[in-house]
Amino acid sequence: MGRAIICILIVSLAMVPVVAGCGRHNGTAQKSNKVVGAVDDRSGLFGTYMADYENGAEEIVLRPDGSYKQTFTSKSGKVRINEGGWQYPIKVKDKVLLRSAITVAVDTAGIPQETGRGDWEMGIESLLGSISLKQKPDSSVAYQKVK
Repeated sequence: MGRAIICILIVSLAMVPVVAGCGRHNGTAQKSNKVVGAVDDRSGLFGTYMADYENGAEEIVLRPDGSYKQTFTSKSGKVRINEGGWQYPIKVKDKVLLRSAITVAVDTAGIPQETGRGDWEMGIESLLGSISLKQKPDSSVAYQKVK
C-alpha cells in the first residue's frame, strides 16, 4: 500500500512541469507572434501607414524610390503635408529612418502647426502578418500598415 502511494506521488509530481509548461506555452505563443524587424526585405515596407490621435490622424506613405509623404489631418479637416526621404536598413537594426519628419500640434483654430522637425528612427513590428512602425517601443501610438 505504501509503495502504491509513493508511485502515485512520483507520477503526480512528474506531471506538474508538463501542466505548468502548458500554461507558460500559451503566454509565450502569444508573445512570439509579435516579431520586431520582421520584414524579408525593404519592399515589405512599401505602403501606407496610419496613426490616429485625439486631435486628428496621420498618414505616412513609404515609396519604393526612397521618398515618403507624411500627411496630418486635424479633426477639423485641416491638412499639413511633409515630404522627405526614408531608408532601411540603417545602422540601428530593425528600424526605418525618416529624414526630416515633422511633429505636429493642432492650434485652437484646429490648424495643424509644425512644432518640430528631425530624423525619426522608427521600430518595425509585425503581428500576425500586420506591420506597424513605432517611434518609441513603449509608445501607445503605432503607425499601422493599411495598404
